[in-house]
Amino acid sequence: MTWVDWVNSYKSQIEPRNPHSRDMHTNLTWLLEHSKVQVMTCIWSKLKAANTPFLAINDNVLCPKRHKEVVHNVMDKELRLHFPKFSIVFHHHKMQ
Repeated sequence: MTWVDWVNSYKSQIEPRNPHSRDMHTNLTWLLEHSKVQVMTCIWSKLKAANTPFLAINDNVLCPKRHKEVVHNVMDKELRLHFPKFSIVFHHHKMQ
């Protein structure tokens, strides 16, 4: 089964965990959002355990500049655990 077949199949069946399960076309959106929350929760827990101050903004982490490397390392390590077959690209925003 190709990934396209899997996606089409997943979108055409009831996903009982999806709060909008009657709208099967929302399955993939729900799954992706649910997965993102699980990954980010792991990242937040590890940052908290490392006593690193941060502010969570959706799937971004805002931190003092002096903690940037710690945050980057925690995120990189956690993302590699969840997505070992993908390259992780960090986008750094410059504040004006």
